[in-house]
Amino acid sequence: MNDCLLVKWIWKIFQEPDTLWFRILKAKYLDGCSFFSSKVKGSSQFWQGLHKIKHLFKWGAAFKVGNGDNCRFWEDCWLLNVPLKIAYVDLYKMAREPYVSVADCFDGGEWFVDFKRPLSVSEFGNWNILLNHLQTVPLNVDSRDSVRWVLDQKGLFNTKSLYRFLSNGGFPNRMAGYIWKCKIPLKIKFFLWQMFNNKLPVGGSLIKRGWKGSGKCILSDELETVDHIFFHCFLARLCWNFLREIFNWDFMPKSLKSLSETWLWGKGPLPKRLVMFIFAGFSWALWTTRNKMAIEHKFPKSPSDIMYLALSYLQKWAVLLKEEDREHMEAVRRVIMDWMKMFKPNAIPISDVMEI
Repeated sequence: MNDCLLVKWIWKIFQEPDTLWFRILKAKYLDGCSFFSSKVKGSSQFWQGLHKIKHLFKWGAAFKVGNGDNCRFWEDCWLLNVPLKIAYVDLYKMAREPYVSVADCFDGGEWFVDFKRPLSVSEFGNWNILLNHLQTVPLNVDSRDSVRWVLDQKGLFNTKSLYRFLSNGGFPNRMAGYIWKCKIPLKIKFFLWQMFNNKLPVGGSLIKRGWKGSGKCILSDELETVDHIFFHCFLARLCWNFLREIFNWDFMPKSLKSLSETWLWGKGPLPKRLVMFIFAGFSWALWTTRNKMAIEHKFPKSPSDIMYLALSYLQKWAVLLKEEDREHMEAVRRVIMDWMKMFKPNAIPISDVMEI
């Protein structure tokens, strides 16, 4: 996300060349050249940061050439749907100056490229094809080059489009949409995002980062993973079994993948938005309890305390829901509370008498 925010500054450089902030940067760093040709050595961390991620800008920027000063002939996307270095690889390898601008290749009304050696027959044929394309692009010395952002339908840059492209190849992430649209506190949204992207600091992940601990669950001898904490651990299985018993649900998810492919795909007992809301409450209760046990060595007095903790979170967050969903969640909470009041764990008396 930080890279996407930095790319936005490069977008502003092309969109706001007359603003005061850019004129200051221009006088300090550009020295008569374009941003992509500017020097990095001795510059500020901000300027160095822009140069580190400038390749990301090329992935979504399409130039409309004016005078050609700020558009690179081979590197930028301006003539075809791809940069010329990709469309004409053989010619690009022969170019003496691969980073030359479009304006530098247009002299006296004709297109010219300085090659390292005379072109072969096939290369000369490709050069003629490229020239035919170039003849359709007139340069105007009185107008600036403009940029359009092709990753967005409106052609304007936004961090969401670039982040989506970097994360999912341009396709929207269905699970991320469920998380960010869920009516829960922002902190819990970040927590769920970390969970579904396997970024939580669980034992198995910490060991991969060089942690010297055992990485095992505090309640069992199994390696601690995201699925273990929220589905396979004793406390997690207790919560899931409580819900199955209360609502007579036939199917219960056994992993995040199972939850995503069933209940969060519209195949669950409740609407997807409420499934995510309830899962957020119970998973946050399991996570906070796990942290107290692992870090502070404080264990719950009763396993059923997890249920009451989860219900308290759901009741607290219910004010964020729409009225219809709030009433639905209140009904669900009352059913669970009534069942928990009548719940009595089976007790098997200990005896040294055995029936033969």
